[in-house]
Amino acid sequence: MDPTPTPARRAGLETPLSVRFLGERAVAFAPSWGYDALIVACLLSPIYGAWRWLRWEPLGFMHPGIFFGATFAAALGGVWALFSMDRMVCDLRGRTYLRLEGSAAWKRVRRGSLDELDAVVLTAEQVASVAGGQAVVYRLVVHWRRAMQPPLVAERRLCHLPAGVPLNYSSAPWVAKGSRLAAALRLPFYDNSYFHTPGPIPPL
Repeated sequence: MDPTPTPARRAGLETPLSVRFLGERAVAFAPSWGYDALIVACLLSPIYGAWRWLRWEPLGFMHPGIFFGATFAAALGGVWALFSMDRMVCDLRGRTYLRLEGSAAWKRVRRGSLDELDAVVLTAEQVASVAGGQAVVYRLVVHWRRAMQPPLVAERRLCHLPAGVPLNYSSAPWVAKGSRLAAALRLPFYDNSYFHTPGPIPPL
């Protein structure tokens, strides 16, 4: 595989996902449980707002109708957040995957075989640090063969490093996790954390 990741065919926000190993049967790439809980709270907030409006119970000095409008706006934000996340579930036994990919109204549900995947690559992007020293973003990226789909950033982490050390100074945990993920998916693993690699998703 070419050590330079194939660029994504779309631009957008790089939303944070994490790798979840679901026993020996599946691997999921999804946002944190806390993020999902926040989305659910936003989606359900209009119910609470409507209840206070019907009972005509102001929240402090806020008119019940205004409070309901605020909760409705929060619900719209929850919908946008829900459709801004990439998600993917891999069935390790059936060797298939289900991916929710894209942004907002352009979301697509893709199904396919794990044999379409090419490799798991650990990359390191050097970024500006306001705390002194240097900062690096480690990413575990899943690539498709022949760039059939945009790469999936399965997990990312910002680390602050002492000045002058190599970029892969703190990469050991991600090497271990990437190796485990590649083994579960039956893919090769490439550790490219020793040199700078820009993020695979161009910013808006």
